[in-house]
Amino acid sequence: MLDIARNGIDGPLTTAEIALRQNISRAYFEEILRPLQHNNFVKSYRGMKGGHQLAQKPDQVTVGEVIALYEGPTLMPCVTSCKSCKQLAQCPIRPVWRTASTVLFDHLYKITFADLLLGEQPLFDDRTKERKRT
Repeated sequence: MLDIARNGIDGPLTTAEIALRQNISRAYFEEILRPLQHNNFVKSYRGMKGGHQLAQKPDQVTVGEVIALYEGPTLMPCVTSCKSCKQLAQCPIRPVWRTASTVLFDHLYKITFADLLLGEQPLFDDRTKERKRT
């Protein structure tokens, strides 16, 4: 996404040029691209002037949206539910993972691809700074 946002200003970019810049195979890039196409983050065109470009402006897409697309909306599956875990109801670490997921994704949803292009990212507020240990 960032490569397309950075380099696709003048029109669609080919699979070959993106894969070459990212030092990955074309086949792997196409695997990565599929979910982005199906979720309207990237448009793809066929033909001589074909290629890939963002479906939305960089300031309309967040890092959180793209990460959640590939990884899911939490850090650990048990944060939302885990039917196979017998310790779920009394798990002492589950609330920690839930809080960590919330803090992380709240932050990632504030960062747009335009922010990345500009080299700017919102900072965590004071509540998320490390506490002093006693």
